Amino acid sequence: MNKKDPLFISTMDKAKKLDREKFNIYMTIQDYVLQHCDDDLKANVMLSHAIDELKEHNISPSNLKTYYRHLEKDFPIKREMKEELHRSLNNMSVSLIWCTMSSFIVLMFIKEVVMQHYLIHLYVDSAIAIVAFYIMLHQIHIQLNILNMNKMTKRPLIVMLVAIIAGVIVNIVAGLSNNGLAKFDFSFLILVVGMLTSRSIFMKQAQK
Repeated sequence: MNKKDPLFISTMDKAKKLDREKFNIYMTIQDYVLQHCDDDLKANVMLSHAIDELKEHNISPSNLKTYYRHLEKDFPIKREMKEELHRSLNNMSVSLIWCTMSSFIVLMFIKEVVMQHYLIHLYVDSAIAIVAFYIMLHQIHIQLNILNMNKMTKRPLIVMLVAIIAGVIVNIVAGLSNNGLAKFDFSFLILVVGMLTSRSIFMKQAQK
């Protein structure tokens, strides 16, 4: 996670909805929490509860140390941290699966175009490929949002993009070849390896 900017986008967006007076109080709480909490996820969960309390009550903690302990002890912070990580991992895993499947359909179409041999018809296959391409781009956007929200590096996304590009190259080469290589499709294997590697990198970053 990026230690230079530990706040999650969701936390910042939530804080922006406070009125000016409560936002100023929140900023004081935020500065104290970030100074005394080394865990980014824990800090964001605590700040989320602080925002909720500011919305519901006119609080203005005079003793920030006491209020910090209140946030730490009076809310199930550890459980919520586990739930948040589990939710992000599930969302990332589902998105990677959708991205892999839709990318494979696009790569199959590219190979069909190169070989001038279509499963059904050029127009039908084109329509399917366009839909798959849209799904692929949408899933890439979802993955980018998940990484940004959790302040993680873009390595998982980069690995997936490299796998897609490698699959494109392999399918073009296979489609242009006149030997038996065209009968085999290695692009799906490349995409699966990319998906599993991306998920593994994401899990390692989430556990830091």
